[in-house]
Amino acid sequence: MTLEQTDQLLADWRKKIDFVSQNLIDLTSFPTYQRLTGVSGFPKVKLKGITEGLESDPLGASEDFNGEIQPLIERVKATLEQLVQQQAQIRDNFEIAHAQLKKLLELHATAEAAFAESTEKVTDHSTLQTPLASDQLKRVTLS
Repeated sequence: MTLEQTDQLLADWRKKIDFVSQNLIDLTSFPTYQRLTGVSGFPKVKLKGITEGLESDPLGASEDFNGEIQPLIERVKATLEQLVQQQAQIRDNFEIAHAQLKKLLELHATAEAAFAESTEKVTDHSTLQTPLASDQLKRVTLS
């Protein structure tokens, strides 16, 4: 999975969480919900008759939310936090890898220069190992 794909997944999760959060906010702003639950200055409605069991939560939303939706939201948040941490680790590891690649390229350049110098000074070249050509090195680093 690439860094861009991880970023896209994080963005998608954030949009979904924002959408669910907005739906919950919208639900609580409905006058009917406010009247039934007794918020925003409305007296709490005490239902009688066959709905008497619903007095404390007339819509049954608290049980569904607390039992099903809230745990899902918490799992999504935990997953997002893990992905953000992984993304930071990947970025750190990329920085380390780039720094090591830079050092290796500098070392290679030094080896090439030393080899060129040694070919001028040494008359028997048969024992010297030729360093990788630049195009070979590029292929190795891009693999």
